[in-house]
Amino acid sequence: MERKVSYTKGQIKFYSILLFSLFMVIMLSTAGPKETTAYDVNVTGNATVTLTIASKTMIDITPQVLNYSSQDPGTAVENYTFGGLEFHEIQIENVGSTNLSNVWFNTSRPSSRPFGTGVVTNYDAANFLAIKNSTMADYAFVDRLEFNHSTDIVYLTLPTNYQRQGRLRVGPDEYFWATASDESENPCNGTGSADYLHIGTTAHTIDATGDIDLSDNSFAIEVSGDSDWGLVVNGFTVGGVPYNAAVSADCSQVRFYRWNADAPGASTSTLDERYSTTTLYPGDSFAVDLRLYVPYGVPVGAVTNGTLTVMATAQ
Repeated sequence: MERKVSYTKGQIKFYSILLFSLFMVIMLSTAGPKETTAYDVNVTGNATVTLTIASKTMIDITPQVLNYSSQDPGTAVENYTFGGLEFHEIQIENVGSTNLSNVWFNTSRPSSRPFGTGVVTNYDAANFLAIKNSTMADYAFVDRLEFNHSTDIVYLTLPTNYQRQGRLRVGPDEYFWATASDESENPCNGTGSADYLHIGTTAHTIDATGDIDLSDNSFAIEVSGDSDWGLVVNGFTVGGVPYNAAVSADCSQVRFYRWNADAPGASTSTLDERYSTTTLYPGDSFAVDLRLYVPYGVPVGAVTNGTLTVMATAQ
């Protein structure tokens, strides 16, 4: 006699789930990590991609806005802000397709003497900017323009054949300078036999008088190739920093430059005014450390925006 086995609906459901689970375990255990494609590959073909890069010489500074915000007179400022963050360097990058070398800089400068005018927009922010490379311990101005003092500084001892007097302002430090010449026409363009730039050896500060005897420490001004400017051809140091100086023919202006290969007489100077001579290949870059020296005697308000320019030659 056959025995009939009956199942409840719950049992049937249970066994169905159990059988499905066993089936899935078996399927997963036999499946390997095989690559699958949407379609069966029966034939392939290739195309050659060609490209020629045009010769293009380009260089980039990033960031392109250096915001030094609000600062007190007579300060050395290490950091600027960009995008709400603080930085003290910029990146110089070869974004073109040619090799670059001979990198140098230039800065904008005021067109007339700003100090003593009481007009904040007569000052140029970039003219306060100094940089240094990896071999230097101290920062040097790119091309700092100083005008003669509008009135005589009564406590200075001045040199023979004195012409003009002024200051090199390095934030809280000031170095007095004087020009001298025995010529009556274009006295400081280097055509005379006694054209000199005299500069103090120690800084004048709020707390120290500094070197006020400008009868010594003289540097000969020679012809620069530009009749409007004479050149201190052998360079000198101010506060331990090496500089060249270009002196205007009328003795009233002095440009203290270190990184501007386009400055008057730079090509004949004994100092190398290029920031870098190493080959900068396309896509490569380097960092430049910055410092802003805010001088004393700047009136309250926003100084005129200045420009830092980077230049290079293609190899």
